[in-house]
Order: sequence, then C-alpha cells, then structure tokens
Amino acid sequence: MIPRFFYKYQKYFIEEDIKKNKKHKINYAKRIISENELYYPLRSELNDPFEFRFCIYKNSKLIKGAGGEKLEEYEKKIFDEFGILSLTTKKDDIIMFSHYAGEHTGICIEFDSSKDEIFRKAFKVKYMKPLPSFELFSFLNEIDKTKYIKPIFSTKHKDWKYEKEWRVLYKISKNNDPRVERYNPEALTGIIFGFNASDLVKKEINDLIKTRKHKINLYQSIPRNNEYGLDIILLE
Repeated sequence: MIPRFFYKYQKYFIEEDIKKNKKHKINYAKRIISENELYYPLRSELNDPFEFRFCIYKNSKLIKGAGGEKLEEYEKKIFDEFGILSLTTKKDDIIMFSHYAGEHTGICIEFDSSKDEIFRKAFKVKYMKPLPSFELFSFLNEIDKTKYIKPIFSTKHKDWKYEKEWRVLYKISKNNDPRVERYNPEALTGIIFGFNASDLVKKEINDLIKTRKHKINLYQSIPRNNEYGLDIILLE
C-alpha cells in the first residue's frame, strides 16, 4: 500500500546566498515550491557509492569482475536510462535533517500521494546485506531488461534502514534530458522548517506559498527537552 504522505528533505539557499556564493547549485527546494518541479538525480549524484551494485552467477558460481563486454553494456544501459526521486515516510528524522537539509537549516517538504500519480508509482526500498543476484544466462537473454530494474534500484545496505526510503524512477528520453517532472500543485501540503532555518529562509518560503491557490501548512521542528528527537509544531 502506498503511504498517504511522503516527505523530502532539502537544503534551501536564499537568492542572496546563491548570488554571493558560486558553489551553491540550483535551488531545487525552491523550484519544488515555486515551479511544482521534481528533479530526478542520476546514480552519480547520490550519496551512497554502493548504490545499484548487483552480482551475476553462472552455474551457481559467482562471476568475478564485470563479466564481459555484453554485461558491461547492459549495466551501463540500466544506470544511464533512469533518474531516481528519493522520498521518505519520516518527517522528524534528526539524521536526514542533518544530511539532506543542510544541518537543519533547510526544510522537509510534505506531499499528499493521493493528489498525483507520480507519487503512487513509488516503490519501497528494501534493506539487506546480500546484493541482488541474477543468473548470467537469464540476465543476458532476457528481452525485457526492465524486470531487473526494480530489484537493483530498490535494494540498499541495511545500515540505511532508518531512512525508510521510497523511490520513483524517471525514464530518460533523450540526451540532455533535464530529468524534471511537474506534479499537481495540490500535492504539496506542508513544509517543515529545520530548527536552524534562518528567518530569511522562512520569509522567502512564506512569500512563495502566498502565491499558491491552496493552503500549505507550515511547521517548525524543535529539539525535544528530555530526549534526542524532534517535535513538529504547526505554525499559525
């Protein structure tokens, strides 16, 4: 069953910072809010170097190395044809606010999956130690290679289990494809500020949501007083 709500942690750069610091890249968080755009990164843009590893067996024996030019060709095709949108079902995770939302200076964006088919295509990531594995003959001779896509793209090491990740794949259609997809504006239902988010970030986001036709709830994350954790408070 697809969860009703998904969340995406994002860094947020105000325009002034982007102009001053050339190291700042595209403000994807702002484009999600102002342009209703979802960006699908390539494997090379993700933070886990162990992503999308798998193994091939021949007659029940593990093949060492790449397994030949034909296998390498299929691997490259699999990885280069898709962008990956990462979502989670957790809105109050300390580590993800640190890793993906600029040490709690950014935001966590809430989406209602019932409002757009994009989110209803999401699949759940499985966390385990063994790599996905396939038999060489079947892998090379299967006409429809997409049957191997989900097992490869939906498996991560068990240490990432805390993220409770779901993914949506985007099929790249051409060279220089921007890997951007527009979602139904009504699917954006909430924005949670990291507890270190600046007043400038909050003001800019407040100004952005004023231009939208439907209500978007704003929340503030705050550290709990008696334990490690975050409380999410609705802002009036």
